[in-house]
Amino acid sequence: MTEELNEKFSPKQIKQAIGIASDKRYAGGNMTGATKTIEKLARGLSDHPQVRAVLKRQNEDVNEKFDPADFDLVATDKDKAGAKMNIIMQLRKAADVKGNMPIQFADGKKAKLPPKVIELALKKFASFRKPDAKEKLQTAMGKSYKDMVHALKTMREEVELDEGVDKAKIQKQIDQAEKYLKTFFGNTSSVKMKKVAIQRKIDKLKKQLNEAEERSLLLQKQLHLFEPEINDEAVNEEVQQDLQEAPNYKLYHNTFSGAVQEAIAVAKKKGFDINEDDWHDKVATGPRKPSKDKTNSYSIKLMKNGKPVRQMLQIQVYNMGAKYELNTYVQ
Repeated sequence: MTEELNEKFSPKQIKQAIGIASDKRYAGGNMTGATKTIEKLARGLSDHPQVRAVLKRQNEDVNEKFDPADFDLVATDKDKAGAKMNIIMQLRKAADVKGNMPIQFADGKKAKLPPKVIELALKKFASFRKPDAKEKLQTAMGKSYKDMVHALKTMREEVELDEGVDKAKIQKQIDQAEKYLKTFFGNTSSVKMKKVAIQRKIDKLKKQLNEAEERSLLLQKQLHLFEPEINDEAVNEEVQQDLQEAPNYKLYHNTFSGAVQEAIAVAKKKGFDINEDDWHDKVATGPRKPSKDKTNSYSIKLMKNGKPVRQMLQIQVYNMGAKYELNTYVQ
């Protein structure tokens, strides 16, 4: 569970989703049906950690009792820390600002990703239907940028394989139904009714098969479109620079003032000076320091050799409670 998801979805929606996930009709492997129903309540609700946990548990053991902790709607410090490192949440935020936000990976490094890579990663995640598969992809992508590239390329085959298995199963059901249909002879009302019922089932299965094939073709088209973006060589200079320089400044500070002063030091290391007027307006006399679990963001004008430049100093300071986390870079 994450603070961002708690804010996005109401406790009522989460409880409704948990109720759907624990419905016996969806037990024993029918998580796809449960997920679709939950998504009708609110987009992305099936990805909520509490809901995903119940879906997973229900699939593994129909008769298993649920831990009361599954219904705890209060975010812990661990939850909040996990929210900041959640790769999917970070990618969604980065997509909102067209890639203008560094992604932090589990290896401690940060990188701004090309918008097309962000788009591909989110589409890949959305294409996975099983919670277990989603979690596996999320973990793989969150390790490091190279691991993300590797996951986007190698896990494609697993998705296509899953799609193929589903299509084979549907085709087998169609073949069986058509074979059964041929066993009925005569024109009695009873025979006609049975033949109509079987034909309806065949038509429904064929529709499912066509939809599965369309999903597979769409995925292949997306992967072909973005293939150049996920090559190791396609990592642009900006990303490489972020990967190399991310650890070169202090991330955690005891005071807000210490964090913003560190940001100034980062700019100076790169040969820039702060525009004092802009700093005074936006930081010194700007909004109050962020309250707990909140972030203040600033874009400060820079100068070089006494002249204004196009680059800006980007600063985000997150109040962790006991410390302040700094994220800063020149763009």
